[in-house]
Amino acid sequence: MSEGDFNPDVVLEKILARPPVPITQEEVFAACDKVTELLVREGNILHLHSPIITVGDIHGQLYDFLEIFKMEAPPPFSKYLFLGDYVDRGYYSLEVLMYLVCLKIKYPTQVYLLRGNHECSSITFTYGFYQECLEKFGNSTVCQRCCNMFNFLPIAALIGTNIFCCHGGLSPAIQMIDQINSIHRFCEPIMTGPLSDLLWSDPDKFVSGFQTSPRGDGYRFGPDVTARFHHLNKTQTMIRAHQLVKQGYDLQFDNQVLTVWSAPNYCYKPTNYASICTVSHKGSQTSLDFNVYAAVPDSERVIPPSKQVMSQYFV
Repeated sequence: MSEGDFNPDVVLEKILARPPVPITQEEVFAACDKVTELLVREGNILHLHSPIITVGDIHGQLYDFLEIFKMEAPPPFSKYLFLGDYVDRGYYSLEVLMYLVCLKIKYPTQVYLLRGNHECSSITFTYGFYQECLEKFGNSTVCQRCCNMFNFLPIAALIGTNIFCCHGGLSPAIQMIDQINSIHRFCEPIMTGPLSDLLWSDPDKFVSGFQTSPRGDGYRFGPDVTARFHHLNKTQTMIRAHQLVKQGYDLQFDNQVLTVWSAPNYCYKPTNYASICTVSHKGSQTSLDFNVYAAVPDSERVIPPSKQVMSQYFV
């Protein structure tokens, strides 16, 4: 299938079927090529206008993900910023990823995709996406093609002038948001450096400055460096994902950091709610409106015959 023959609506219909109709290798390749053409033209930092709906980790939980478009108007009637971690752990990483890619192809100015720490070949090899592609296609080529596409995803966004967004958190190498433009993003992230930090770091109210993260990548960063970052950049709040939040979202550091988590009952365990957050500006006022939701009932899921083997360690 050539890129010109690719029809995103066909793939979307396949994913929405119950059970999903298998996507072909040729469709994945064409979708990755098509979306890469769009992503390569976007900067490291997306400059976006509100209102916009921000979405946290999805992790292949297809039926919970599709609930978002029942709660809120789907593209192109609403604008969305997805904060990363589309794949791994859930049953349908490929379908979630291809659904988002097809939406981006159809509505490039209404759908925006950031890179998460799981949009990385070494992580997908360990946490499920690689194995899922092996089971569905009998080879590793599809996973590698998707991972090559991940290298083109933007790494941060600025909504209006005062809401900074990334998947993970702050970096000691980044004081000013504009410095993110100097990062070479078209690569597999290494364990150290600002690209890795933006994907892996976590806020910690007990930390002063930056401290080594127990994850092995990124840092734990405290309220002091967060306040300094906002002061220097004239920003108000950082919206990020990356951490499981039982109530779906968590405002920290006097509302200077917002964590949004969008995978209810993570790994299909009855442990947590999920949320999405709509950012709006009216004059000088910024509003953050939350839609908190539970997982869809098991009776509404189609579980594939072979379940993923998923690690118990949250990364």
